[in-house]
Amino acid sequence: LDLRRRRLTTTRGTLRFTHLVLATGGRARRPALPGAGAARLFAVNDLAGYARLREAFDAARVRAAAEGRPPRLAIVGAGLVGCELADDFAGAGAEVALLEARALPLADRLDAPTATRLRDALRGRGVRFHGGATVQEVVVPAGAAADDPRIGLVWRDLAGGSAAGAFDLGLVAVGVEPETRLARRAGLAVRAGIVVDEATLACAAERVWALGDCAEVDGRVGGTVEPILRQARTIAGAIAGRPERYLARDPVWVVKTACLPLTVRAAAAPALVR
Repeated sequence: LDLRRRRLTTTRGTLRFTHLVLATGGRARRPALPGAGAARLFAVNDLAGYARLREAFDAARVRAAAEGRPPRLAIVGAGLVGCELADDFAGAGAEVALLEARALPLADRLDAPTATRLRDALRGRGVRFHGGATVQEVVVPAGAAADDPRIGLVWRDLAGGSAAGAFDLGLVAVGVEPETRLARRAGLAVRAGIVVDEATLACAAERVWALGDCAEVDGRVGGTVEPILRQARTIAGAIAGRPERYLARDPVWVVKTACLPLTVRAAAAPALVR
């Protein structure tokens, strides 16, 4: 991205622009987990990544059926994506182990009673939830080929004891991070995300905007779908000469777990008593 010359070089050639909207989204965060098998863990934040996971799961299901058992899936992280995928794959007949560093799922979004209800609903679905779990090692099984997604996991549990399991495949779901590499290389201001004006979503460069998961608005980055259409309207208005101020709102999180669907909204501020 060459902001001075107003051009974007791509694998399909060079594009010139007068206005530019950066909507590079986010990528799944991959923590540095110990063990040679860590690279075998899937991480999903787009359709292509999900297609690869689903293809591996379908192959694992065939192998497991030949052995007369369900496929075994490990998920590290019980946030929004981890809980939804655990629910989905348990519903598809998998034996799912869901490992979470905190005691309860979605602990940063839910109060303890609701998080407990979600944990119990997932368990009722057949998910084995392991709260307070810290991964100690991701192991490559003996004799496993390079393209074999099987892993072994060793973790420390809430009581401080050690536990282990063997799985047909595993994935890590510990959140997403804004995709800012293009913007950073171009010299745009980047902190947690691409820094934009909170009212216009404009970057520091003239006629350049950012929206969605890649943008940092008023010190906060995205993570939900809801603001994107409103952000697009603000940017489209600026380009078309009909400015429309963007108003940031507290995000609404929709937890699409069939066992316990939830909509999470920010708590209302207490009323002042005069």
